[in-house]
Amino acid sequence: MANFIDMPLVAEWLRQFDPDDRPAATRLVEAIMLVNLDYFFSGLRTRLLEQAGTARCPIGLYVESNGSLSRFRRSLHTAYSQDWVTTR
Repeated sequence: MANFIDMPLVAEWLRQFDPDDRPAATRLVEAIMLVNLDYFFSGLRTRLLEQAGTARCPIGLYVESNGSLSRFRRSLHTAYSQDWVTTR
C-alpha cells in the first residue's frame, strides 16, 4: 500500500496552503492511505459478512454517484452477489 504523502502531486497541492495552514494539511494527507482494489474488496467483504452474520434483518449496500462509478458497481455486484446469496 502506498503512502499518499509520497505521491508527486502532493507537494504541489500542499504549496497552495498558507504556511501557517500547511501542518494541518500535511496531517490530513498523512492520514490518507491508498489501497489496491483487492485490499479494498477484501475489507469490504469482511465487513459485509460480519454484518450479515450478526444482523437480525436484511442488510443492504447502496452506491451513490453521478454515474462515474458504473465499473465499480459492476465489480461490486460481481464480487459480492454470489456470497450474499449463499450467506443469507
